[in-house]
Amino acid sequence: MRKNHILKSLAIATFCSLIACNDSKKQDTATVVDDPGVPTNIISVAQAVKMHDEYVNRIMPLIEKDKLEKLNEKYQATQYLYLNLDSLKQYIAFLDKVQEKNNKKISGLRLYFAAYPTVDDSKKAGFESTYPGRETMFMAPTMQVASTELSKQYTILEHIPFYIKPNGDDKYVGEYMEIEGLLCKPDNRQSKTKTTTSQKNALTGAALETSLIGNKIPQCPPPA
Repeated sequence: MRKNHILKSLAIATFCSLIACNDSKKQDTATVVDDPGVPTNIISVAQAVKMHDEYVNRIMPLIEKDKLEKLNEKYQATQYLYLNLDSLKQYIAFLDKVQEKNNKKISGLRLYFAAYPTVDDSKKAGFESTYPGRETMFMAPTMQVASTELSKQYTILEHIPFYIKPNGDDKYVGEYMEIEGLLCKPDNRQSKTKTTTSQKNALTGAALETSLIGNKIPQCPPPA
């Protein structure tokens, strides 16, 4: 079921393709253009419309049907999210400042498909759910870790999401720590030792962690 929800949300992050930091050798098939100022990952209008239609006609109905069957409620699935350009620039500038303070590079961003939890689940976890149950995405800054034989062929696996473990008064200065809960099975690890459940729980909401993860992105249709 989790896999199906991920597939259902596939088109949510399409609009973010212009900012996605994808250095995968397997996926890097874009044609290099003469003008170095033009990104190499631009797709045609026709392709964008076709990809959007694929989501609207095949994926959105599955989400809406699932909501109706499980919650007995009529629901319009998220069709797109809007990211203000100035807000994006501010976020990038913030990340630049963080890496400058730490003298350690932030290698890129992961764009995660996600959904806000229910009100009850949010309360149990100790945070507020902005739009309960609605599909969204969030941006997680990454750090680069050591290569493996697999990541030499698929390099995005060595760019993993992290939080900061402060080592002083400035909460944005400290050690970059991998976020185990956001890693997928083939991802490279900072170490071979996985974070235990008790360690994860101890970190959640604690003063020892500083998050750089961006969310709260306006979406359409507007939540009821």
